Amino acid sequence: MKPKEIRPVGEIAQAIRDNWRATYSDMKKRPAFTTYAWPYLEAMLSLSTSSSKEFYGLEDAQMIVLRFLDNATAWRGPAARTFKEELNARLQYDNPEKGR
Repeated sequence: MKPKEIRPVGEIAQAIRDNWRATYSDMKKRPAFTTYAWPYLEAMLSLSTSSSKEFYGLEDAQMIVLRFLDNATAWRGPAARTFKEELNARLQYDNPEKGR
């Protein structure tokens, strides 16, 4: 992914939240992974990068994105794949020294 194609983390998070709200509109049938990933998704809304130099509270942006991805591992399908690839590309772009 070229740098100009990489969206801000908050924009990606908004798209994920919209997707989840449309897909899992019935809260009783919502998968368990959304419960654990949701707080990280909400935090990502206010981030512009996934850099370890940007913070949300006491947590750096890189860890928030990584924890979201970890808690959303059960999320499957084409939309999930697209969004996860985009977040991983953002992580690589913002943290090249980490080699992720």
